[in-house]
Amino acid sequence: PSIAAQELPEAVCQWLSENSESPFHQLIGPQDCDKATARFPVSRAALCEIIADSVSSPYGALFPYRNIAGGETDVDGLCRAFHTYWAAVQSVFPEAWGKQAKKSRLMYPAGIRIMGRLMNRVLPAVDLAADDRVEQACRELKKIQPLCRWTGGVWESLNGLAWDELKNTTRHVDLVSNFLIRAYLTK
Repeated sequence: PSIAAQELPEAVCQWLSENSESPFHQLIGPQDCDKATARFPVSRAALCEIIADSVSSPYGALFPYRNIAGGETDVDGLCRAFHTYWAAVQSVFPEAWGKQAKKSRLMYPAGIRIMGRLMNRVLPAVDLAADDRVEQACRELKKIQPLCRWTGGVWESLNGLAWDELKNTTRHVDLVSNFLIRAYLTK
């Protein structure tokens, strides 16, 4: 289908929220609510940001699904890729999934942005046409799983930053993203 570039992130978010097989099913707030709430712990704005960044950057995992010259998007392929990665995140971090930011920084906008950046490195290692694509993504994510502190502890390699001190700032997102991407690439 032909979807305008500026409408694509919102359309994907809507699909993720409404699709019963989506790891984000009923976790994303309505369109008029950009911030996370108790009922909807995932920030729509954070998800839209990572989708837009990944689609527009030549280094993004979702970039191959958007033909900029022709203005066409392989929406099914993009949604399959996005679903694969986030289903793996949900599987690898079940204790952190679907919880409010007070209980899990994975669902906090910073966590979504951090894992969105990691997605751009993980998805190219996954055969998205394979039946076991989610399992492949899980294997990739397990390389960094022991280093993550979404629900407790401290990020040891980040000057002892406590899990609940992680903020949605450029500095914190950059620090944790860089740490996890470097760890992933060296495993």
